[in-house]
Amino acid sequence: MIRSLYIDNFKAFNDFTLELKPLTVLIGTNGSGKTTILQALDLMANFTKMDMDAYLEKRNWKPSELKSKTNKKLHMTFKILFNLDADDIEWTFVLNPVKAKEKIYVISEEIINKTNQMVLLSVDSQGISRFNFQQNLVEKFPPLNMTSSFLKNIDVQRDKAKFPELVALIEFMAASDSFELLSTEKMRRSSRGETDTIGMGGEKLAAFIHGLQPEQRRNISQRLQNYVPFINDVDTEVKGRPGWIEVKVAENFPAEDKSVTIGPAHISDGTLRMLAISALQETDKTSGMVLLDEIENGINPHIADKMVNDLIERTTGKQRQIIVTTHSSVMLDYFPADSIVFVWRNGDGVVHNQALFENPDLHSQLEYMYPGEVWLNMDERDIVAKLLGEIKNG
Repeated sequence: MIRSLYIDNFKAFNDFTLELKPLTVLIGTNGSGKTTILQALDLMANFTKMDMDAYLEKRNWKPSELKSKTNKKLHMTFKILFNLDADDIEWTFVLNPVKAKEKIYVISEEIINKTNQMVLLSVDSQGISRFNFQQNLVEKFPPLNMTSSFLKNIDVQRDKAKFPELVALIEFMAASDSFELLSTEKMRRSSRGETDTIGMGGEKLAAFIHGLQPEQRRNISQRLQNYVPFINDVDTEVKGRPGWIEVKVAENFPAEDKSVTIGPAHISDGTLRMLAISALQETDKTSGMVLLDEIENGINPHIADKMVNDLIERTTGKQRQIIVTTHSSVMLDYFPADSIVFVWRNGDGVVHNQALFENPDLHSQLEYMYPGEVWLNMDERDIVAKLLGEIKNG
């Protein structure tokens, strides 16, 4: 699990630290930086999987656009503190976005076991070293001009005994899924092949559901029916091109004693989003992050409690970590108060954050209000003043 995240010189983030829990809920006004936090975490996850050039192309980002506009630093720094198998592992990497070439290069990378201070991986201009536990020695390599993490060179299956902590970190990042670009338009598309995810935008939803076991599909149907009572089944079918799958749902009409199959073009946006979130809970992944942006989109507030309870269930006793953003005070009412983090920008546009109800004054209001009510009944300036200790309760 990720315990903390540090970002410096990435978009509006300068010297920014965020503490994370198994379930973290980010709130704040539009443009406060909530989605950018998810983007930074997604960048970190993909840094171990692919070259940054390919990642930025997928995101439609230019390297020159990523650095903060409020300072003149050349490099971006990312640091994550993990708790993996009872050890604290700190992973730091520094990137240099080169505007003239529109490329990102790795300046340095370091992974340290903070429990025993052992350096597991070190990458800089002088060379590369990593500790091989199987042979009990430090492997050394000449410096390389890299555009991705050196972890990308480790074979998870073959090298597990040699680099157990590094493999654990790779596996955590590989199991992470980002859905901050979840799109109902993409969910309606047919998809094909085997997949363990619904895709960043939901474009693999049909193929994912198609590959599940019958019991898992029944679980999705039951969960979705709990949200939308008139839906009694979720299924897939080959449509059009061979091997291409579409998702479909069956709507129940008790008065007429019949069920009607609805194809993706006619499934409502809200139902598709609920279907996607229901499907996510049937993944076999037991580690990694789930990043969900604006979870309330298209969701009726009357089912907020059911959806939040399902998400909480996914983190209970598991290593699957969930980070969500929301603008819904109704949705917020059902999240644990200690999971809620308030994000804001100061007068210079720099992003800050603080666990909302760690503040004694704000926590005391939970005696007579729900978390969402506390948030809804306060102006952002008053919340920030409270968090900074500038005003006291009453």
